[in-house]
Amino acid sequence: MEQTEELKTYIALNATIIFWGLSFVATKIALESIPIFTLVFARFSLASCFFLVFLIRHGFPEFTGKDRINMFLVALFEPGLYFIFETLGLKYTSAPKASLIIATIPVAVVIFSTLFLGEKTRMTGLFGIGLS
Repeated sequence: MEQTEELKTYIALNATIIFWGLSFVATKIALESIPIFTLVFARFSLASCFFLVFLIRHGFPEFTGKDRINMFLVALFEPGLYFIFETLGLKYTSAPKASLIIATIPVAVVIFSTLFLGEKTRMTGLFGIGLS
């Protein structure tokens, strides 16, 4: 990888970490003056604007009928219901506690995929848990 591209990658990764970490604090502050569903709607609206610009620049994907149903279900649960419940949870707890709960998601995924799907945990999965 070219050094300039590598630098851009690290800058993008660090920006992602900063924005993700600050989102809990920003949501908690916003909840002091904005109702939950208004905040979630505003968050999705802003994200939709950025996503629309991306799609205009890179093209809209083609989806078949079955793909559309699957995409709808995925969008309903993640990010749809996920952000509604995350925002509801932030109303009743602190931002640091919420971020710690979110950090346990990789652990829960490994445990539940082993128990319910019979998947074997590989070293990369364990490394990911340790990293989270």
